Amino acid sequence: NPTKAMLDKRPRPRKISKVQKIALQRNISAHELAKNILTEAGYKIVRQETPVFEGGWRGYLVEYPCQINDVRFVKRMRRSWLIDLADLVIDGVPTEEIASANQSEYEWTKDV
Repeated sequence: NPTKAMLDKRPRPRKISKVQKIALQRNISAHELAKNILTEAGYKIVRQETPVFEGGWRGYLVEYPCQINDVRFVKRMRRSWLIDLADLVIDGVPTEEIASANQSEYEWTKDV
């Protein structure tokens, strides 16, 4: 009989994002699907040639289809952030709200 302590140590199922679910169904990578969704929604995504994140990650330069203070919003993003962003786009969260919540250069939140 497993004890309660043993049961508590079981890995919790990770919540799978909408983009990840759709990607599995279509048999493509979540990253590729996210880029397609964002491009269709008017985002411009450019792979960086030089590392900008710790650990030598290059990341992406993402131009949002909106402006903040009359300036086109651009953010450097990690690969995983693109998937989070695509999830927000699928959920219909306004681009301006996503941009406003994510103005800090090296941070990302999907809590918008």
